[in-house]
Amino acid sequence: MIRILLAIAIVASPLRVEADPAAADRAAAEAEALAQAYKADPRPDLYCNIGITTYKAQQLAPAHLMLAQCLDRASLDPQFVETARAVLASIETAMRAGDYCPVDFRIDPLASSVEIEGFGSEATFVGSRVVWLPFGTHRVTVRAGGHAERTVEVVTTARDPKTETIKLDAVVVKPIAPDARPVMRLEARSKIPAIAASAVTGLALVGLVVSMSKGRSSADRAATAFDQLAFESDRDNVEKWNTRLAISSVVAILGAGASGFFWYRAITPAQVEVRPEGGATISLGGRF
Repeated sequence: MIRILLAIAIVASPLRVEADPAAADRAAAEAEALAQAYKADPRPDLYCNIGITTYKAQQLAPAHLMLAQCLDRASLDPQFVETARAVLASIETAMRAGDYCPVDFRIDPLASSVEIEGFGSEATFVGSRVVWLPFGTHRVTVRAGGHAERTVEVVTTARDPKTETIKLDAVVVKPIAPDARPVMRLEARSKIPAIAASAVTGLALVGLVVSMSKGRSSADRAATAFDQLAFESDRDNVEKWNTRLAISSVVAILGAGASGFFWYRAITPAQVEVRPEGGATISLGGRF
């Protein structure tokens, strides 16, 4: 009821032409307090009262914008709505007779928010709308998600309606190109070659021991042979086992060297060079 009576009192009193700085300051302070309350609890009735109080502070253009938006979206008491419409009509009548210009803002995309410098953050609107602007130069900022923010200057010098079209450019997100520089990383090597080399070396050592033992036994038998035939047979066996001993020795030496090399490689991680090619192919290289 207090809200309704406040609006009725405003409508009942014609807009005063003479300046009243003290009353305007009080109304501006009241509007600021209502704005803070609206931020804490964004109720439609508070938003409407911000517009009415802004009208009391003789800020006609922002008051007209806020009351117009209030009536567009608020579910309020029918009597209050009727009173607010009367206030809106009174403001518009005063602006038609004064130095104001109705500007038809056509915004693309429609979901953009529009803020007029000097109107206050509460007077921000969304999409296309007719807004009355006092004569002068006004900075208008338009924002929308996925689009580049744009600020334009709107100059009003006459009462004739004008159209201001503002289109935002979509922001193109460029894909991040992969780093073409090679990247070094450590990679474990297989132990299979080392195990195989160790197995071969072990077998060669076994062959070496067996060949040495067999050759020595044959030599001992040849020294005590009873006839020439037995001596020659044992001598052939000695030569055969000596040959096997020599082969086993060579294999054991080579196998030991290879085994040591492969085990060193297995326990030392490789430095692998990774090169992205065309975003999909990866070439590997490294020092071994």
